[in-house]
Amino acid sequence: MIENYLNIMNESLQKKNTLLDKITENCEKQEALLKQEELSFPEFDALMTEKDRQAAELSKLDDGFEVLYEKVKEQLQNGKEQYRQQILSMQALIKEITEKSNHIQAMEERNKYSMEAHLRKERGKLQMSRQASVAAYNYYKSASSGERHSCLLYTSPSPRD
Repeated sequence: MIENYLNIMNESLQKKNTLLDKITENCEKQEALLKQEELSFPEFDALMTEKDRQAAELSKLDDGFEVLYEKVKEQLQNGKEQYRQQILSMQALIKEITEKSNHIQAMEERNKYSMEAHLRKERGKLQMSRQASVAAYNYYKSASSGERHSCLLYTSPSPRD
């Protein structure tokens, strides 16, 4: 029975490892999008949605692994030599998963700063657009109000006059 649980746990770790590779690919795609002058927000959003789905799947795998581990924890501790190969295999996978998770976390942090820079740039464009719209609105409002302000230029008498 414990052999089956260990095999399922190993498969779970392998699935998690593969899923982290897919998340890494999506982070790299986001990074590439963020390096472009004009960010494609719909494309970026689609990648975020996919990563959210993948994160939910990771969470399910983690939960399942924890449930199984609790069932075999005592037997594993008492039979370390008997299950040595399976334990070593899972430890190697866990190490690889941890490294990938750390790499993803670093990529996410870089992407966050890049996205913030894009948003600042977009806010600046929006503010300039608003200011131009207000100026145009005020110009047309004053031009259509019928009020004509003449510009009287005061000129002092010339000594030649």
